Amino acid sequence: MYRLLFLFFAICPVASLWSQNQMVDEVPFNLVNGHIIIKLSMNGSQPANFLFDSGAGSTLISQSFADSLGLASGQERTNVGAAGIHKVGIVRGVDMKMGAVDINNISIMYADHDMEELDDGQQVAGIIGYQILSRYVVHLDYDQSVLRLFNRSGFAYEGNGFVYDFELKYNIPAITARVSLKNGTEFEGSFLVDTGSKSELLISSPTVISYNLINHVGDNYVLRTKLGSSQKRVKIMYGRIAGFNFAGEEFTNVPVALNSTTEGVLSFENINGIVGNKILSRFNITFDYSNEKIYLEPNRSLNNTFKTNAAGMSIYFKNGNPYVKDVVD
Repeated sequence: MYRLLFLFFAICPVASLWSQNQMVDEVPFNLVNGHIIIKLSMNGSQPANFLFDSGAGSTLISQSFADSLGLASGQERTNVGAAGIHKVGIVRGVDMKMGAVDINNISIMYADHDMEELDDGQQVAGIIGYQILSRYVVHLDYDQSVLRLFNRSGFAYEGNGFVYDFELKYNIPAITARVSLKNGTEFEGSFLVDTGSKSELLISSPTVISYNLINHVGDNYVLRTKLGSSQKRVKIMYGRIAGFNFAGEEFTNVPVALNSTTEGVLSFENINGIVGNKILSRFNITFDYSNEKIYLEPNRSLNNTFKTNAAGMSIYFKNGNPYVKDVVD
């Protein structure tokens, strides 16, 4: 009886969204190695694996996927990733199809390297976020592993989730959240909501310095790992903080990654950090960019404590040396 009641209430918010708003399409996704993987095609290609990333302010594809499409760049630009700056080619007039959704004549970037290979052996062809999120209201349902796209016009949220007003910074939603340290210190900061990050919480290098976080994360270890779209190798300390207040929930014993980068978004003074998918996936999320609101509803996986290793990531070994295999941006 209690299980049936739970399922009824879990379905209600989605039913409400369907009944009052015009849904454009429902796109399945797979959660692979902490990443949200969807299928889409470009310029009539076969559907390819793309990482759906609210932290992607632009669409970026791999060199090999660009070559397979016969795309050539007419110009270059500098792209700012999470932890580095790198050159990318710009291609204009690209057509994209995702399920029943067509987005035509868009500009995309391609890197001079390929994306990561996921742990299940799949290759990622690209990263997309803003070009979908800015055109539709997107409901990200982790319980049922689907993206639901709604028309922005006349959209009215009718669920009972926690409401964040956000500010777009670098085409990425930034919200205010509170950090609690083990010495009792608390501070509020501006955190990017980034479904493309596999981590729980990444802290920017200026914030690490300002609050002397290196001395307040308990047992820790330091690794050099590739971070973000630039694939720059960065020295990061992994440890834990006492608490993180997010979406009306108080998460405790939270794994954090303390950055030392001097380039990229995680080196900026106006960004305190990034909330990653290991926290975000404990909610079903509605992104409404036109009204600058995010709605978060606790889902079946909500758990406010963490019992993983210090970083909340898998540690791999190569030639006897540890490294972390991770793409954040």
